[in-house]
Amino acid sequence: MPTEALAFDWLARHLLARADLGHSLSSPTPPDGLAALRHHALVEAARQGDRPSPERIPRLGRPVRTFDRAAEDMAMPRFVERRHDRVLHEAVRACAAGASRMVTLIGPVGSGKSRSTMEAFRELPSDWWLWEPRGSADLAAVLDGGAEIPSHTAIWLDPGERYLLGRSEGRTGAHLAAGLRRVLRETDGGPVLVLASLRPEDWSLLTAGPRSDGTNPYVLPRTLCEEGLVIHSQPSYDTATLDHFRFGPPAARAFVTAALDARHFGHGPVMSEQLLIDAARGYLDGRTPPLPPADFSSAVLRRMGLYRLPRATDESDYPESVPTYYRLSDYMEQYAKDPFRRLAPPGTLWDALAEHASNPELDRIGRTARNFGHSEQAERFRELARSDRAQRSALARQEKQARALRARLQRADPTSPDVRNAADEALDWLRADDRTESAQYVLNGLLLRTGLPRDLMAETIRHALDWLMVHEDAPYAGFVLGPLLRIATLPREQAHWIVNRTVKWLRLHGGRGSAAFVLRPALLRGDLSRAHAAAVADVALAWLEQHGSRPSETSVLSATLRRDGLAPESRTRIFAFGIAWLRKAGDRPRPNSFSARCCNVST
Repeated sequence: MPTEALAFDWLARHLLARADLGHSLSSPTPPDGLAALRHHALVEAARQGDRPSPERIPRLGRPVRTFDRAAEDMAMPRFVERRHDRVLHEAVRACAAGASRMVTLIGPVGSGKSRSTMEAFRELPSDWWLWEPRGSADLAAVLDGGAEIPSHTAIWLDPGERYLLGRSEGRTGAHLAAGLRRVLRETDGGPVLVLASLRPEDWSLLTAGPRSDGTNPYVLPRTLCEEGLVIHSQPSYDTATLDHFRFGPPAARAFVTAALDARHFGHGPVMSEQLLIDAARGYLDGRTPPLPPADFSSAVLRRMGLYRLPRATDESDYPESVPTYYRLSDYMEQYAKDPFRRLAPPGTLWDALAEHASNPELDRIGRTARNFGHSEQAERFRELARSDRAQRSALARQEKQARALRARLQRADPTSPDVRNAADEALDWLRADDRTESAQYVLNGLLLRTGLPRDLMAETIRHALDWLMVHEDAPYAGFVLGPLLRIATLPREQAHWIVNRTVKWLRLHGGRGSAAFVLRPALLRGDLSRAHAAAVADVALAWLEQHGSRPSETSVLSATLRRDGLAPESRTRIFAFGIAWLRKAGDRPRPNSFSARCCNVST
């Protein structure tokens, strides 16, 4: 029923005439009938508000104010606002003001996620509509149907795992997440709100990273959530952990605070010890002992919610060469992201992040710094990320050149002048970049190239020794150590230096499959001391026990059997392994004179 006067008057006359009440379109309308009709029209208009006609603009769900009335009819107990509710209400108000966004509310069963969401929807103006899809198929039908989701629509995904983790019939979580991202980015005319509720275990699954096969089906759902706002509805911090943190030793407290702030500002969950030491200096006062203090035991840090990660490499011989990493407990991870935690990051935190963060982390730290008003630091990390990308691009080009030189050295005909030309070009490259990681490829190609003039080989060996001074503890150093050990004419001092580095490298990386490339030439050298020979043989036996099915097993085993002068204990272990290998090998090809060598070892 129209409320505009002229339109209403015409329609009233028309209806009275149609009702056969003795009136025509030209006769006057009775004032009482006109007043009654107009009264009902105005009441209907007031009840409908400014909602657009469904025939003109298709809407999803129901008006949000009917949702409010339904919530009131449920006679819920009085709502007690918590800290996360204030954050949620602020996010909903910001969306209503014109900024489309995704909000993910995380909390265990019974934590009040639904009630918090219902109360937050009260912040939406009366022209908003609320849509609760019946499942992923219902949501996919709208997202894939080509029709736009109207502005001023709130989409409630509860429970969120049905949609983000694909736990209902229909499209996968990745497909739905891509559609929702498109809606949030492309909606014209007004904002759209998407609010999902998740349990902590589902959030952990969503953010767990790639599976063992390298696939990650939740990349897009995780990106959708992290591009918006993630709120933990019940932080439920471990009171004992927080008490240990707040009242713990000052130096350890500074160490943990540095970890909390590093995570808050965008560093990844795994943090190096050196990063935390460098950052923690700015959290200490003049009365606190310098880092690292005596009370820096792992037990103290564990009680404060910071855990030292186990090292993947045996650290008994060279602990200083294996980096130490830490990670916050789940409770302290939540505490690090608490928007109400007081933040006062010192300059040492920014300096440590700039020194130790990876390129993806540099980008993230810059964005977080900007969001928290640290514009100078935001610009700093933006420039660092840009320069790091340029540096990585240059390193990639450098590695490509090095690999090409190695391939050319391998292909060159030993009898043609091309060998000398390729070697000269490779040495020119080394003279400019002999300390870089990529130099391993050029050095490997030169050291394995037979027929090089003595002067070129001598220069190559000098470059290799200089390179090892920088990279001797790296896993890839074996790519240079292996060819060096094959050179029987090394001067005595150089040979001794190389063997020392080889033993150290094997203690660090001898468990790797690629260690066979170093083990065999080391075992075959005739200038090993008794101690060096025993150390290499021990690593070789451990390697054989771990990698018994590898094709390179035969080469390591035969070299071990040829090793003379070993201690009786080592000889016994070699014999036992050799016999076991013989029984297992069956008809497989055996090392030359295998049985004879076993007999020699056993006597």
